[in-house]
Amino acid sequence: MKTETRYLIAALALVSLFFVFPPDHRQPHDPIDTTVLLLLASAGILLSRMFILSSDSSDKTGIEPAVIVTLATWGITGAVYPLVALMTFTGSILNSIRMQKNLSLQIPEAVFQGVSFAFLLKLSGFFYWNLSGIHTDAGAIRTYLSIIAAVIPVTALRCIAANCFNNRISVFSTTFKKGILLNTFIVLLAVPSAMGVLKGTDRTQLLISCTFGLFAILVVHGINLRQNRSAHEKTDELETVIKLKELSGNLFSATSEMEALRTISSAVSTAWSCRVAVQWKSLKYFHGSRWDTADTVCIKHNAGLTIWIDSFSSTIPMYMESFLNRAVPVLTDLEARKKMETTSWEAMEAMVSFVEQNSSDFAGFSRRVAATATRICRSLKKDVWFQDCMRLAGLLHMVSLPKRNKDGSPNTPHALPEITLQALEEMTEHWGGTGPSGKSGEQIPLPARILAVSIAWERAMNSGETIAVRDMNMRAGTLYDPRLSELVIQLNG
Repeated sequence: MKTETRYLIAALALVSLFFVFPPDHRQPHDPIDTTVLLLLASAGILLSRMFILSSDSSDKTGIEPAVIVTLATWGITGAVYPLVALMTFTGSILNSIRMQKNLSLQIPEAVFQGVSFAFLLKLSGFFYWNLSGIHTDAGAIRTYLSIIAAVIPVTALRCIAANCFNNRISVFSTTFKKGILLNTFIVLLAVPSAMGVLKGTDRTQLLISCTFGLFAILVVHGINLRQNRSAHEKTDELETVIKLKELSGNLFSATSEMEALRTISSAVSTAWSCRVAVQWKSLKYFHGSRWDTADTVCIKHNAGLTIWIDSFSSTIPMYMESFLNRAVPVLTDLEARKKMETTSWEAMEAMVSFVEQNSSDFAGFSRRVAATATRICRSLKKDVWFQDCMRLAGLLHMVSLPKRNKDGSPNTPHALPEITLQALEEMTEHWGGTGPSGKSGEQIPLPARILAVSIAWERAMNSGETIAVRDMNMRAGTLYDPRLSELVIQLNG
């Protein structure tokens, strides 16, 4: 099911649950008080929704629960719910515009956020007013405890929604703990206005206390965000810190998924000086030693790429989405190439097995030669292309090849790589110069010398390892390259 569909279904479910609660029977404010409080509520919701863009990437709840519960303590009924939904929707759309996201894809999320805020306002009002009651002698401690009782379920539901729909969050337990600590502390600022509503103070005092409480919450959170982001501002934004252009080049030059994961983890670890783990589907890589990734910042992409960063600093910016979007296509391409290569090798080995099946003495011989040639190439630190060419030469060395044209060009252009052709065409040459063309020593191409040693070793192994070692030592320097002869003995020693 698409994410957009999930958002709309969840929004419809919350609309249905909204009417489960009993109607509000609280004494309404007079029209002037109601109008001013509605304007304050609109501003508070819009600003809190805008602040979420600057919040720590491991904390997607911010101060929204505190603002919602503060509005619930004001006792506004009726129009406040659609107004809160509208302001939340507007704030979400503005965030999408600021982040340059596709608006058509973000509208379902904005609708869900709007409906969920209206629902949470109704829920927090239900908890708060049933626990506190309307008493003119309500004390500060009793009021504060009633507010906390409303903050806890609202924060929990925000964390659950974030874990269900948002990729850039940490594990639920960490998000919930941080949300509870922040919101239960910051709602202390809402106690005076809540007590003013309960005691029925005069209009001027009530509106001043509501205005002060709401905007004090926003200012305190804004100062906290500024302090958290100052360290990041000293090191500039992600484009500079993580050097995305250089990273993209390194990713596209990677020859395997594991190499790409190493490149990603090294770049992130260098940028923030922290431990990093990266997982691409079932393949996981730790930068450095293995460590416990629980309760750390977890950044996910729905294609299967996950990064754990051992840091709770808000210097891990929202630009990580750009980082993941660059890495995923490379990993997907590497995975596709790997599958295609595996299928091609399996088809080639099946063909060779069919050729060998007429002789039980040669069953599996070509595959063993190919494996030995590949191991020699790896020991010589040859690149993957050279290794693949020699693996192919090992598989095909018993198959007759068409002769070259008179000008020396292949009779079947582009059918085989030049490295493979060199190995197959000159594998019968002798190191001492007694072969068909009289070439000797390093006049013989390296691929041909590797293939000759690999064939000789696997053929001699039919008589046992002791005889194979003796034969290779006897013929090194006459038939075979002495350095490669010694190497193949070491590899099988």
